[in-house]
Amino acid sequence: MELTTRVSGPLTVVTVHEDADLATAADLRTYLYDALEGGATHLVVDLSATTFVDSAVLNALIAVHRRATTAGGRFGVLCPDERIRRPFEVTGLHEVFEMYSSLAQASGPPP
Repeated sequence: MELTTRVSGPLTVVTVHEDADLATAADLRTYLYDALEGGATHLVVDLSATTFVDSAVLNALIAVHRRATTAGGRFGVLCPDERIRRPFEVTGLHEVFEMYSSLAQASGPPP
């Protein structure tokens, strides 16, 4: 898994490349926590370059969501691929996270 970050004003987008799974979930969580500690107020995890997510990654994202929203920030997931979006829908996390289909949508006001 490779992670890249783009910052534009209050929006911080972390793109996850390749698979995100049990072997990489802890690193992802730490990376996102560091982004929050670095001042990110609207954190978006971009899964458009991701080929796979599992329950360990979903759990990591739940933890980051809690930390972000407890601090008064926003947290969302950019996921245009229906195959990758499916675990969020099955678990009901699409109702918890701000879910986006495009970067333009993520850059806008809360849904």
